[in-house]
Amino acid sequence: MFKKIWDKICGIGRWFKRWWKEITAATILATVAVTSIPAPTILSFSIDGQIIEVAYTDDNTDEDLIIRTNQKDYFNFGGNITVYFSVLNSSNKDQNIKTVFSFQDSFGDKKYVKNIEEYVGEITIEHITPAYWKYSTEYSTASDEYIDKETFIATTTQQIETTLWKEHTPNSFDALIIDSKIIRKDIKNTHSLKESTFSLAKGETKLFKAKIAYTDFKDREEFFIEAFGSLGAYGHLDPWTYEQLFNDLNTADLNTQDSFSGSVLFDVQISVRYEGAKAVSVLPAAQQTYYDIERAISNVNAGTVYFTFRGTDKNSRNHFQLSESGVTKIEVWFAQNTASNNVYINGGSQVSIGTWTTNTWYVVAIEFDDVGQPDKFRAKLYSSESWGSWTSWITGISSYTNIDKIKLKNYVYSQGGTLYWDTITPNDPTVVAAEEVIVPEFEWF
Repeated sequence: MFKKIWDKICGIGRWFKRWWKEITAATILATVAVTSIPAPTILSFSIDGQIIEVAYTDDNTDEDLIIRTNQKDYFNFGGNITVYFSVLNSSNKDQNIKTVFSFQDSFGDKKYVKNIEEYVGEITIEHITPAYWKYSTEYSTASDEYIDKETFIATTTQQIETTLWKEHTPNSFDALIIDSKIIRKDIKNTHSLKESTFSLAKGETKLFKAKIAYTDFKDREEFFIEAFGSLGAYGHLDPWTYEQLFNDLNTADLNTQDSFSGSVLFDVQISVRYEGAKAVSVLPAAQQTYYDIERAISNVNAGTVYFTFRGTDKNSRNHFQLSESGVTKIEVWFAQNTASNNVYINGGSQVSIGTWTTNTWYVVAIEFDDVGQPDKFRAKLYSSESWGSWTSWITGISSYTNIDKIKLKNYVYSQGGTLYWDTITPNDPTVVAAEEVIVPEFEWF
């Protein structure tokens, strides 16, 4: 009798042990099934030795493809912007992804993606400059003559970080083939014309660079980046592009506003401006002194940029400069004394594009194209309510690949009046948009 009771107790124990194992296994599986992949910290990656962070995102509600960009607002220079962005697959499924850019351009001839490249990584290349002799001529005040000089330059070795990219060819986008489970967010009447496709494992992030042609807009304009997964995942982001009219800046030092850095003598003011409410002025404080202010821009290898200028005195030398890696490549400058009132472009040589006088606004157009016209640029001047002719293409001060910085610069000779700058834009500021014609409604009886 006791043995039968004991066998029943042991049977109950074995059943409970099996039940507990099944419950535990089911709990583990359920836990695995509902565990979401954590969002990453801010990503950064090195491009030619420079660290780029992709930190900007927006409301990601109902999104499992998380898109981030390196900026929210892109200063549009020359009609081109470069957007660095990442896509994270936070779903629990590997998927093929279509990335789509949408613009306010139904035909895609003024706003479109030129190319998209996927970040592969960086390699270090050793660059060796062989030894050589440098020849120069120097003037000697002691002997009052020019002396030829020879200098031996030893071999130098430089470690250069070079970025590797994988190119993606943009294809036509068909919204009808996206997964029917995807509920697309608002893209505000923009047009989605091109897409790029790539694979993305669950939890994986990939980084990209998009070069975008972007002209014919005013002040600020929103565009959209979306990602569509083959198994229902979705992502949405809305950066902006803008031209610098200075109207939205504070009436204060330009230094530290809109990424400008330099002399505190450059001010945003409301008294004298080419258009809108504000412009920049500089009143030099001392003679024989340079004053300048600059800001970085996204790398641009081709484009057209306009700027406006005005001065109350011609005893200063005033420059608009485009540079790469801190080295000036392209320059426009206004002559510095009353004996010479030319506006020059400065490359391998100086070429006049016209003349200027005080207390009058002038518009300068600069076109540069390292693809079609390697290392060259040209310019023209708007004066007396008409454009002059483009100059011929001239070689820049030195070779360039991508323009990445602009600088406003002033040098005072004897005395200097106030100088004004306004309207740095890829759109011709002399073209006035046609006024909207409102057709009245009629009641028909």
